[in-house]
Amino acid sequence: MASIHYVHKYLITNLNDRLTSDQSRAIDTLIEFLLNWKNDCCFLLKGYAGTGKTTLLGTLVRALREQSVACVLLAPTGRAAKVLSSATGFQSSTIHREIYAIAERNDGTPTYRLRENKRANTLFVVDEASIIGAGIDNSPSHRHGGLLRDLVEYIRGGRHCKLLLSGDEAQLPPIGENESPALQPSVLENYFGKVFQATLREVLRQDKESGVLHFATQLRGLIENYNGGMPRFDTLLYHDFSATRTNRLMEMIEESYRTVGLEETIVLCRSNRRAALINAAIRTSAFGYEEPLAGGDRVFACKNSYRWTKRIKEIPFIANGDMLRLHRVYNTTSVENFTFVDIDFTLEEYPGLEITATAMLNALQSPSASLPKAEQRAFYNMRVETLKETLGAEFSPRAVAEDPLLTALQLKHGYALTCHKSQGGQWAHVYLDVELFSTTARDLSFLRWLYTAISRATQRLVLISPPQELLTPESYETLADDEY
Repeated sequence: MASIHYVHKYLITNLNDRLTSDQSRAIDTLIEFLLNWKNDCCFLLKGYAGTGKTTLLGTLVRALREQSVACVLLAPTGRAAKVLSSATGFQSSTIHREIYAIAERNDGTPTYRLRENKRANTLFVVDEASIIGAGIDNSPSHRHGGLLRDLVEYIRGGRHCKLLLSGDEAQLPPIGENESPALQPSVLENYFGKVFQATLREVLRQDKESGVLHFATQLRGLIENYNGGMPRFDTLLYHDFSATRTNRLMEMIEESYRTVGLEETIVLCRSNRRAALINAAIRTSAFGYEEPLAGGDRVFACKNSYRWTKRIKEIPFIANGDMLRLHRVYNTTSVENFTFVDIDFTLEEYPGLEITATAMLNALQSPSASLPKAEQRAFYNMRVETLKETLGAEFSPRAVAEDPLLTALQLKHGYALTCHKSQGGQWAHVYLDVELFSTTARDLSFLRWLYTAISRATQRLVLISPPQELLTPESYETLADDEY
């Protein structure tokens, strides 16, 4: 085990010029956690936007690695893993690709199981833990306890392995859950004898001039002490926090593409329907695309897929939410009301590995998160009947599992996303569609949505046509003048 004295000194020395009192207390608790390495325990680090949570994690990992302690960095999504790698300087992966193995049943269909954890004396650092759910649908294994249980069971399967969870409890919880279970000590105590924990609240000095962090911190206060109050944003105070009317939106987005790039620009929305509308507008205005999919398009998978990467060691499967960059689109095929194309693409997480697959286009235009289940069932039944007629006596369940149309990728355009889909990611320029309807509840959930969306931005946040109730009078007056 590492020299605890060395780790403590390393943390204090390397964070000294920007060490907050919260970080100092967190370091003390981390040292206590390390001293209890052989005991049944985990560490929970909660931190709000701009409080230096990731900086502390990166420094801890460097200190431990210098003492020859293995550290594995994980995050729930590919985008979150990429952000974690960039922030810490260490290679990160997704939880799914670390803990799950895929095997084929006799009929060729995939089954997901937990890998055997062969590591020893390893610290698993898991960031963006607010996204980790405990529901059955949150895990490819579909076991009770979901992804959180699978993660804990995998880590505990190794010899003297430890878990450090890190996340922001002001963010949206996993879909279908009222809180983030991986950030609740009472939940973690069901798995571990002791939960060491620390919370970072104080914004770092060098970030105090950031409007994004100022308003994220304001929202965090409203969330922590919720009494029904809503924020009033002053868009005249900071250079990195502004508002625009819809009629100027495309012009501003195209300028962002030119200055920070496509990969660093995103529009965040309240619903899949709004995201689809904005995606269509961006594809037409910014890129002149007329086809549903085109080479150069940015899309994401909206359903897990195993078939197309099963021979690629680094990518056991394409996960729901993985971002893809299309290189070529060809061979359009229509079957009844369903349309398919062949695509060559790379995953954002693995830009050097080109993959070829078949994709279904119908999900692109769907106002829901993926192709509705009724449509999926209809196509499945129709296609299976066709295969039975075509193959005759040679028809088998494996033929169904290997059919390129039945296993086609389901994709959505990725220029505009819902806030839930954006979790774990960061972009230089974020455009936030805050269109409110009369049915939109101004409640704690809405505050969490605002906080999560705003804290995705690292350089600039632009509110799109915000309602008067969300702006100060001076800010709204300036926005109204901007309309003419």
